[in-house]
Amino acid sequence: MNAPLNETVPELIERLCSEMPTLSPQLVRVVEHVIESPQDLGWFGIVEFSECCGVPPATVVRFARRFRYSQFTDLRKLFRDSLRRHVNASMLLHSTAL
Repeated sequence: MNAPLNETVPELIERLCSEMPTLSPQLVRVVEHVIESPQDLGWFGIVEFSECCGVPPATVVRFARRFRYSQFTDLRKLFRDSLRRHVNASMLLHSTAL
């Protein structure tokens, strides 16, 4: 199962929202948390992230697979890379303002 090539966080969130009506209640909780606090997916490991969502870690694995990511770490990488780009851009803006 390969993740969509070059998918961005906003594109994934759009997919999550469009598919929410077809998801189980536990997967809906994960989607809702991703929408409310997307940075958590980039910061936390699977156990911490599942605790934030109020679901077992196995549900987070199912969530990743449901949205075509082989494993949680592949999904986490998408969010982590997005956070890095955001932080780097903020640092550049801040340094030019000095």
